[in-house]
Amino acid sequence: MDLFDLGAIAALCGALAAAWLISRIAARRGIDVLGIEALVLGVAAGPYGQGVLTESVLADLGPAASFALGALGFGVGLRLRIDDFRARPGESLRITVVVSLITLLLVGGVMVALLDLLGTGADLASAAAVLTAAALLAAPGAVEKVAKDHGAAGKVTELIAAVAGYSQVLGVIAFGLILCGLHVGETSVAGGRPLVPIEWAVLAVVVGAAVGLLFAWFLGHDDDADEALAVTLLGMLLFASGVAYSLNLSPLMVCLVVGAVVANISSAHESLRTAIATIERPLLAVVVFFAAGAWRVPPHAAWALVAAYIGARLLARWVGGRAAATLCGADERPIARVGLSLIGQGGLTVAIALNAWQVYDNSLTSTVLTCLLVAAVVNSLPSLRVVRNTLIDAGELKADPTRTAPLEAS
Repeated sequence: MDLFDLGAIAALCGALAAAWLISRIAARRGIDVLGIEALVLGVAAGPYGQGVLTESVLADLGPAASFALGALGFGVGLRLRIDDFRARPGESLRITVVVSLITLLLVGGVMVALLDLLGTGADLASAAAVLTAAALLAAPGAVEKVAKDHGAAGKVTELIAAVAGYSQVLGVIAFGLILCGLHVGETSVAGGRPLVPIEWAVLAVVVGAAVGLLFAWFLGHDDDADEALAVTLLGMLLFASGVAYSLNLSPLMVCLVVGAVVANISSAHESLRTAIATIERPLLAVVVFFAAGAWRVPPHAAWALVAAYIGARLLARWVGGRAAATLCGADERPIARVGLSLIGQGGLTVAIALNAWQVYDNSLTSTVLTCLLVAAVVNSLPSLRVVRNTLIDAGELKADPTRTAPLEAS
């Protein structure tokens, strides 16, 4: 498209304005629409934008997208501070494991069965694995927003927040391991023998740990030097995400390891957490825009897969919550609803979709991207409301139907 094609530019601006208006109206009604502005603009500029975001343009912008992915992964890693684990409810990790296992089995089984019916052959494994890993994710931002705006506090609030945080970590790690186990591109490093999946996984962890240790040393103990902190953070993310991008590993997982190392050995971790929180939503908008721009119209059968994916994950969350409550000896109704309360998947779902699109280029790329984009948006719609209802049932939040303060979840 000619950059001076004013008609096309006006259409894209109109799409952005309409999406922004929709998101504001939805927010005033307590509904979070995940990155709808960037989503609509990306879709308009992608398959319907007269060639604005072509395959070659998106490929050239790959390093920038990987940097945004790495920053999001780094933010998740900063939550992995050992001292914070000790303050979380003891049963939260067990509940997370139970819900995640059931989600893994149910969603994974449904995806493999349906994709096999489509006759996808060799592409089936990567597609089913990516979709299943994304299903493990939850949205801590929904819990944090409800707690902040409504003053919710108590055992169930802390429990849901902890399970959501663990679910994010498990989803990112699972996806990162998939890229190691089903590695594409160069199969060796520095011209040596081909690496096996476990070696790719070890390499990803070693790279993340080495970068974290190196830059934590650069940070030192001075967490008040904002300029030095910003430069160090930028260099850390550029280096780690760049290495991951060049090796076809996941910037999300590599930078998660970087963040975990820095969080546990650097006194500047709180300043870094504040800095990442400040730029998280703009970074998410970038990721959503890239993912939407990469989207192409999938085969008709893909839309049935989308519905099945959303339904299977919903059922898995419901069953997982009840099973976790029973197995952990906490059969109270609010505890049993923990799994269903975390129906929102958060922005990392789109991040995984974009990263998978970067690495895997096969017959199912558009199908996987469509499934995760739609699921991320659909599951974000009720995320705030179901968390709020669970906390009301638990007696940790008062029902207040007159409250109309805007709510947004990251």
